Amino acid sequence: MKKYIFTYTKTELLELCIKMLLDRQRRRPFQMAFLAVLFLYCIIVFMPRHFPIELLLFYFVFILIDVVCVYIMSVKQGHLKEKTIWLENGMLKSSGNGYAEIPYEQISIIKPGKRLLMLGIIHTKTQVAWYAIPMRVFSDDKEQFQFTQMLRFPIHSSNPDIQEPVTEDFHFSFTMDLERWVETEKGALEALRAYSPNKAKRIISQFVLYLCVSLFMIVFLYLEGLGSLPTYATAIIFFFLLIIRSLTTDPEKQIRKNMEKIAAQSNILGRWDVWCNDIGISYTVANKRKVESPWSDTDWLAETDNAFYFMRKNSRQFIVIPKDCIQNNDLANAWFHYCNDKGFIPVRIKKPIYIPAWIFVILLALSIFALLGSGIWLAIQR
Repeated sequence: MKKYIFTYTKTELLELCIKMLLDRQRRRPFQMAFLAVLFLYCIIVFMPRHFPIELLLFYFVFILIDVVCVYIMSVKQGHLKEKTIWLENGMLKSSGNGYAEIPYEQISIIKPGKRLLMLGIIHTKTQVAWYAIPMRVFSDDKEQFQFTQMLRFPIHSSNPDIQEPVTEDFHFSFTMDLERWVETEKGALEALRAYSPNKAKRIISQFVLYLCVSLFMIVFLYLEGLGSLPTYATAIIFFFLLIIRSLTTDPEKQIRKNMEKIAAQSNILGRWDVWCNDIGISYTVANKRKVESPWSDTDWLAETDNAFYFMRKNSRQFIVIPKDCIQNNDLANAWFHYCNDKGFIPVRIKKPIYIPAWIFVILLALSIFALLGSGIWLAIQR
C-alpha cells in the first residue's frame, strides 16, 4: 500500500486542535448543560438592561485559551515533524515520533473534511485518540475514497500475528482485566497529580491565568452596574470548588463509568506485552495495537505500590509495567540498574488521601443556592 509522507502545516494543526476540542465538548454533555443553565441565569439577572454578551465573550476567551494550550502541547509533542502513515496487513501504521500499529477494527470514527481526514480510536466514553491525514496527500478524491473504504471494509485480516522485536533487554507480559485497568488508570492519575517535572510551573500559570480572568470579569461587570460583589464572589467560589473537587476526589468511579462501552473494553482489556531495548519501549495492547516509543519521548518514571509508569513527554500518556511481572529479587535489581542506566530514577508516589465526594456536593449546592438567591433578589429589586 502507498505510504503517505507529510508534515502538518500550522493551519492544519490548528484545525486538528479545534476539532479535537469540539469533539471533547460534545462527549461531555454535563458541561454543556451547566453552561446553558448559567446562560439562562445571566439572562434573568441582566435583562432587560443588558443581554449577557459578556458571558459569551468570557466563554469564547476560555475556548481560545484552551485551543492555544492544546496547540502548544501538540507542537511540543512533535506534531509539526514529518510523519508517515500507511495501510498494511489489516493495520493502520504510523511512524514519526515513535511507531504505532492500529487494527482497522479499532478505528471507529472516520470523518473526511476539507483539509483533514480524521480517524478516531475510542479509548473510553470521553477519550478519543485521533490520527489526522491532510487531504492534500491524496492524488484525487478516488484515492481518498479507496483509503477510507479499506478501513471500513478491510480485505486482509485485522488481527495478524504480532512479532516481538528481535532485540530485547526486558520483556514483561501480563493480562489486563477490568480491575487491573481501574487500578492502573487510577495509579497514573495519582502520579500525575502528585508529581511531574513542570507541575509547579503549570499550577502557578493556571492559577494566575484563572485569577486574572476572574478579576477582569468582576471589574468589568461591576463598572457596568451588573450584579453585585457577593454574586461574583459566590460564582468564583463555585468554580474553585469544581477545580478542587477534580483534584481531590477518588477517580475510580469515573474510570469504571468510562469503561462501560464495549469498544473501550475491547481496545484495552486482554494480553499486554512490553519490551525494553536500547531504542526505547515497545508494547502491544490487548494483543492487537502495537506502539514503539523512543526513550527520548519518555519524561519520567513513577513508582506506585503496584506498578511502574513511564510517563511520556508533554502528555497524559503512559506505559505501565505491573510489579507482579518482576518475579524475583535478581530481576528487580537488574531492572532498577537498567532504569538508572537509561537516566530514569523512579519517583515514589504516595497514596493520596481523598476528600469524600458528599462534602463537595453540599458545598456546591450551598454555593448554587447562594448564587441563585442573589440573582433572584437582584432581579426583584429591578
